Amino acid sequence: MFAGAVLAIGQAGLHSRSYDLAVLYDPVAIQAVRGSPAPRVPAITGVVERGWNVAHSRDAFVLGNSQRDCYEPMFGYRRERLVTSTIHEGPALDEFDGSFNFKNPACYVFPEENHCRPGDNFPTFQRVQLEALLQRRPFAFAISSRQAAANVLSITTWALLGLGLVALAVRRLVGLSRPKASTRP
Repeated sequence: MFAGAVLAIGQAGLHSRSYDLAVLYDPVAIQAVRGSPAPRVPAITGVVERGWNVAHSRDAFVLGNSQRDCYEPMFGYRRERLVTSTIHEGPALDEFDGSFNFKNPACYVFPEENHCRPGDNFPTFQRVQLEALLQRRPFAFAISSRQAAANVLSITTWALLGLGLVALAVRRLVGLSRPKASTRP
């Protein structure tokens, strides 16, 4: 365990921080959205390269863009498992080879149920789902039977917890309203 901690700290210490120190983050774009009377993040309109403009690459989502080279731990610490060969910088609704220029997130989570592979783009017949996602709304996709069972279990657990709390509250209220029995003989 001690060796693991030393290894983790050592790896972090060996990581070059020159990029992090050289590029200071300017939060103006985020603050503009947050400070507006009705804060709203715009719909996604396109895909941008990570390095297209370092000053704005961290603010792509408030500018209505999605980063092609996004950071997500499931793709590896240095994004070594991120497949970006099927998307390009440009509009998300660009069509090529029967698909749009946007990754389908359902393919990462439930590939078998959605008949796709992790990293696949939205096919052109799923335009409605893609447009919903681009508008930052939920979109329909298939889930596994195990996930469906977990969803039912979650809802059941919350319902039982709620009923238990209501029963406890009622019991407490009924107990407070009862006259106490006299202890005198």
